[in-house]
Amino acid sequence: IPPGWHGWMHHRTDTPPSKENYAAKEWEKAHRANPTGSPQAYRPPGSLSATGERPRVTGDYDAWTPGN
Repeated sequence: IPPGWHGWMHHRTDTPPSKENYAAKEWEKAHRANPTGSPQAYRPPGSLSATGERPRVTGDYDAWTPGN
């Protein structure tokens, strides 16, 4: 939530920002909506959501095969 509303919700002020002339401080960043679950969400390298396929396994891993 934006900083002005955060202060009101946590009882740091009695007046909500909509009832006063709230002005953000120059050092406050603009509010950004949480992109989780949307196409703008962060998907790290190797994520199935990022590429659609799992990266090939490297290193000392050998897949188990029945009978071996």
